[in-house]
Amino acid sequence: MIERFFNSSVTPLETKHVSTWNELLLNREQLVPKETRDFGISECVDAAEDIFSPEIFRDWDSLSPETKESMIKEYANRVAKAFELNCYKGVYFEDMSPSLLGYNNGDGSIHLNRHYLNDNHVSPIELIDTITHELRHQYQFEAVRGLHNISDDVRKEWKTGFEKYTIDSPYVYDPWGYIYNPLEIDSNYAATTVVREITKDMINGNWA
Repeated sequence: MIERFFNSSVTPLETKHVSTWNELLLNREQLVPKETRDFGISECVDAAEDIFSPEIFRDWDSLSPETKESMIKEYANRVAKAFELNCYKGVYFEDMSPSLLGYNNGDGSIHLNRHYLNDNHVSPIELIDTITHELRHQYQFEAVRGLHNISDDVRKEWKTGFEKYTIDSPYVYDPWGYIYNPLEIDSNYAATTVVREITKDMINGNWA
């Protein structure tokens, strides 16, 4: 099961630290070739900007849980299409530990913390980030099984990533545990790139 955590003091890691370490890694040679790394991302950006308009960002706190759930599921559907997933079973909300954002276990579904629907302090940016991240993991699951056309080198890296994946301390900090695991590097890149692009468009007035 591939998990993601809130930015908190709860082990095994802090989301803020993951972002910082990932930025450092992205300045070095990438584990995944650009053509694979960027697959589907522009379509995810388009989906995010179509669904979560600046007005939605502004009024998010006043939206009902039902409206939020509908928009979340719509974005997830678009991301699944962007990554051309062979198996997509939707979004499920669960009561989870406050430190856990959500998870994907490779069966085509993503599970999100119900906190996303009920806490008005959660930004749509955080939702976009987590949904993109978790569905990218589904793409990785399928790619390792030969359902997507990726290079043999990338398939081997991701397969090794699954075999070595752990969130148990202290191995979470091991290069193949969690922080530097190629699966997390790729999913963090996909999600943060979508966030970066929509943020850039909003700041520069290119997102109406």
